Amino acid sequence: MAQNSNGLLEYIPGSHALSTQKNSSIPLEGFSENVRGSIQEYAEDSKNEVEKGNNFLQWVLTRVFEATEDDAADAIVDGANDLGIDAYLPVDFSDNTIRLFQSKYGTSHSFEAIAKFKEDAKRLLGKDVTKMRPELAQLVTKIKEKNLKIKCCYVTDQKVEYQDDLIEIIDIEKIIQKLWERIKKPAAGKRSSIKLERMLRHENTILGILKLRELT
Repeated sequence: MAQNSNGLLEYIPGSHALSTQKNSSIPLEGFSENVRGSIQEYAEDSKNEVEKGNNFLQWVLTRVFEATEDDAADAIVDGANDLGIDAYLPVDFSDNTIRLFQSKYGTSHSFEAIAKFKEDAKRLLGKDVTKMRPELAQLVTKIKEKNLKIKCCYVTDQKVEYQDDLIEIIDIEKIIQKLWERIKKPAAGKRSSIKLERMLRHENTILGILKLRELT
């Protein structure tokens, strides 16, 4: 007898739509609601609007980009003379790229903010490092010395209808979609990419270091 892959769902009235959605790329309704609720709870646990924005950014860095709590806290550089950069994450050695972030929570999002972030990112490498905050000067120096590629990420909890070749717009729908796709494991016979934390070279050998969760 052939085994039914839907399991108990087959015996629950009205569950056909649920079982179909389970195998699709569309997030379950309850999943989307939980993500929105988690963002709101995390961001709103703050004393002022600036702290709300930082809390939201930390939520994105730890949940969407899988940074540790400590790494996310260290990555946030938002404040006076931040050159329009709210945070940056270490190099992704799989493609020699560093990510720069601008985040807008709630009503602070605007298309003008996206345009400003785009211009700030363009001018970043031309700035005088001697006049920068130490952590930003170190960032710019590293980008230049290692000839790193820059990926600009604008993140917001709002829905955004905007496309740009230079900036990746990560709005609430994309946040939900990214998290949903992560919990769906590739089917048998399918390939799945992994992210390298570090890459070491020795003679003709390349050693890749990755987190265990990349293999789960």
